[in-house]
Amino acid sequence: MVKRSKCLYNGNIIGIESIFTAINGKQINIPDKVERLRELGRKGLLFCPCGCGSNLILIAGDKNLREQHFRIKNSDEAKFDCKVTYEGEESLNTKIALKCWLEDKLSKSNLQCEVPVNVVSDTGRKYEYTVFEPETGIGIGYWRYRANISDEKIIILNKCASRVVYIVGDMNAGVDGQYPEFMMKIQKTQGFNLYISIGEKDSVYESSILTASVFEKNIDGEWVELNVCSGSIIDFNIDLNGTLFYRDTPIITMAGNKLSEFHAEQNHLKEERQQEAEEQKRRIEEEKRERERRQIEFQKRQEQLRIEAEKRQEQLRINEEKRKEEQKLRAEKKEQDWIDFKNNIDALLNQQTEQVVDPDGTRWFKCKFCGKKGTEKDFWSHGGQDGMNLAICYGSECIEKNEKIREERNKRISEERQKKKDNLVKLICPECGNKLVVKNGRYGEFYGCSDFPRCRYTQNKR
Repeated sequence: MVKRSKCLYNGNIIGIESIFTAINGKQINIPDKVERLRELGRKGLLFCPCGCGSNLILIAGDKNLREQHFRIKNSDEAKFDCKVTYEGEESLNTKIALKCWLEDKLSKSNLQCEVPVNVVSDTGRKYEYTVFEPETGIGIGYWRYRANISDEKIIILNKCASRVVYIVGDMNAGVDGQYPEFMMKIQKTQGFNLYISIGEKDSVYESSILTASVFEKNIDGEWVELNVCSGSIIDFNIDLNGTLFYRDTPIITMAGNKLSEFHAEQNHLKEERQQEAEEQKRRIEEEKRERERRQIEFQKRQEQLRIEAEKRQEQLRINEEKRKEEQKLRAEKKEQDWIDFKNNIDALLNQQTEQVVDPDGTRWFKCKFCGKKGTEKDFWSHGGQDGMNLAICYGSECIEKNEKIREERNKRISEERQKKKDNLVKLICPECGNKLVVKNGRYGEFYGCSDFPRCRYTQNKR
């Protein structure tokens, strides 16, 4: 906290900022005011603003601002119960910077600090101007915190001065999408907001920064802060009508241009979003039409497949009926062929120029001795020079009647007997010379060596 920064003289508050002015862009002590406040202090005319009644004197050095303050006279320190509230250093330095700025830009030397409204106009309200120039009626209303701003204060300050410049501390800048209720009170009044950022303690005027901004709602409904201009407080000017300039351009004009640019950007963004929405809608419609087209094609394809399947089924049915009909006709024809074959079998077998074949493709013969008729399996032999459709059946009498057949039969019997003898010889184990005997195994009977297990020879039984 800053040491005592105010005193009471003749019913009016005098702040330590009143002893400074701006020369060539720097804050400088005003010798006359310093000496006058010292003289008033020596005479006991400066009092503590808390109302305790103690006399104050000015403490002012020539090096840095930390030495500029009021203090109670040594003779009064033990007499009074002082309850003065010390002012914050940032608040005091801001008042010094604003007083120097307004005095510098208006080229006026009669500026007053912390001027109550009832001094300027006939009102009992205690609101005050941070700095006031009585000749032009231009005042500055400074609030460190935006929460101190109210409609009543603005209305009264505007009513009692020709022009009021409203400034707040830079910690109030920014917005998180919410409606900036307090700052909008200032923006609606002067068309823009002003923030002050205090610089070095020993040169608060020349090192302070002013920033102008406006709040506006974007197309999403969120509030944003737009920077209008920002720079050294020395680059900001004010004319005798109270119009604020940044360098040579009115700030209200810059704010209007900034809002116009923002609105143009938002309108462009809105158009882009509308185009994107329309494009998205168009894509959705195209996708919908494409899905519908594919669905129609799918349905057509399914219908085509259904028709083709029905045609195939119908063709299969027709083919099956045709096959059954042909099968029936073939069966009927075959049955008729068998009837004709059986009816003509005797005549067919009696002729010897063509082979006799039944409807199944099986060849038939007739026994030349007994007259038996049958297929090839029913006869001992067939054909020959006697006739292609004649044969000799297995009957003993028929075989005995043919010498050649008899000899062939006897030869065959002799061969079979010899084969049995040969098989008996084969019952000798070829490995050890012992006999082979019949044995039962997993897969039936087989021959095994009788000298098992010393000899493990085996042979399939045929």
